[in-house]
Amino acid sequence: MESDIKIKATIEEMNDFFDENSVCSVRYFKLKSNGTFEARIRHAERKHYLSGRYTIPQIIAELQSDVK
Repeated sequence: MESDIKIKATIEEMNDFFDENSVCSVRYFKLKSNGTFEARIRHAERKHYLSGRYTIPQIIAELQSDVK
């Protein structure tokens, strides 16, 4: 499943999140405004797509909550 979301992060945080994380695959991201990125992430199937604005810790927590 893929979701299009906005992420509030620094460029360094986004590069690290893109390179390696344990909950999803970042397909692409693009800086839209100061500190806000548009991103498409691929993740395990859920009842609903993710939408809205998140910080990286919020995304990780949201996706890990489905695994438990």
